Order: sequence, then structure tokens, then C-alpha cells
Amino acid sequence: MRNCLRNVFIFAASLISICRVEALYNGNPSFPMMPERGLFFKKDAWITIKAGYEWDDVFDRNLTVHERRSRLKRKVKDYAAMGNFGSITLGCNDRVEVYGLFGAEEADIHYRPYSDVRLKFKTDQHFAWTVGGRAILAYWGDTQLGIDAKYFQFDPRIHSLKLNGKSIGPEGAFYDYREWQVGLGVSQRIKLFIPYIGLKYSDVRAKFHHLKALSWIFPEKHFTMKNKHPIGIFLGAGLSFDRGLNINFEARFYDETAITASTDIRF
Repeated sequence: MRNCLRNVFIFAASLISICRVEALYNGNPSFPMMPERGLFFKKDAWITIKAGYEWDDVFDRNLTVHERRSRLKRKVKDYAAMGNFGSITLGCNDRVEVYGLFGAEEADIHYRPYSDVRLKFKTDQHFAWTVGGRAILAYWGDTQLGIDAKYFQFDPRIHSLKLNGKSIGPEGAFYDYREWQVGLGVSQRIKLFIPYIGLKYSDVRAKFHHLKALSWIFPEKHFTMKNKHPIGIFLGAGLSFDRGLNINFEARFYDETAITASTDIRF
């Protein structure tokens, strides 16, 4: 089992080095037990508290446009986003955790509704938040099976809008992004090193509002996007020190191309 997981992560590291990797951060299935001891509370404390930081970089999100006008192209050419978040986590008996993340995110979206029309939307850096929970469902020695569920919300203003490379006024346009996700993963503890792999299901609803400057393309002055692939793959690895600190890295594929790094301090 250990040799198999090692081979998977060696392969993933090689793949990441030659291409851009692609929903929401799932995290390590062993998170409720990472790290094993807090800075102040006893190891066997029934309630635990963590504070942390998360950096998320989405290179591309596979989205499609859902618009009644069939002449519009469906596929979004490029979707990129970057976010920085602080987190607070409340754990119970090293098996279950509930958490919240609060921070800022910005996004760049390229879309070609017609072959001769190129649109580029750039949002401002705006407040975004996530709430969720995770649990270890079962474990066999150092192998653990975990589930994670979360909801994410982001509703920024459109900072800039370009049509065929020329800037036009956004005129009060804004963007509304909602996503929920459920992921199931397996992790394997190898001393301080905890690699993992899993699958996730996500649902995205994203909408541009008040597109007055583009009413000749979108007569209703809005359009909606959804995720093309609801199923995604994630894999990553964490370092869980004996006391106080854990660090985790994750890559996500197929439904999106993204990487995330996070760290938590357990009190």
C-alpha cells in the first residue's frame, strides 16, 4: 500500500512539473488528526481549535455558458482565479471538524460568444468565504477514509471589461459565484508524511449581471455559467508535526486545474 501511494505521488509530481494542474480545495482526509497534539490543550482533549491560512490558485475552471440563445458558444475559453484566506476550525474528538474560511479572491474570465467576438472580464479583489465540515469515516491502521463537504460564495464587481482587446466601461456590472462540493478521499500516514488521493463532486452556479455595455450580445444583460464536469480528482500530501503545526499541498484535475497550499496551528 505504501509503495503504491509513493508511486502515485512521484507520478503526480512529474506531471505537475510539465503541465498546469485543474473546484474547491478538498484537503487531507486526515485533517481532523493533524497535528496530533496542540500547543496548549492536552493530546486527548475532546474539543480542539485551529487557526490557519490557505492560498489557492485556479489556473483554469471548466465552465460552460447556459444561455437560451443557441448561437452563442457554450465553452468558456479560460477561467482563472486566485484567493488568500484565513481559517478557523473547531474539532471534536479528532474525528470531526467544522470550519470557516474568510478572505479575498479575484478572477479573470475569457469568453468568445462568437468566433469574431472576444470578451475578457476581470473582477476586483473581493471578499469571499467558505463554510464546511469534514470527518474521518473509517481507518485501518495508518490508512484513513475521510469525507469533506463545503459551500463557497464570491460576488465581486467587474473591475475591467475588454471587447476584442479594447477596454469598455463595465457600467455597474457584477459577478455572482456559488459552489458547493463533496469529496471522498483516502490517506496513508508514513511517519510525518501523509499523502492522499480522492474524488469530488461539485456544483457551480456563476452569473454575470447588468451587462449594459454588451446588450447587443446578451439582450437580457446577463448570462449564467455552470461547471462542465461535476466530477474531479484531487491528490496531495501533508506534513503533520508532533505538536502544533501541519502543512498541506494539493493539486486538482479534470473539472479544474488548480493547486492549493495550507497550514494550520492547533492550540
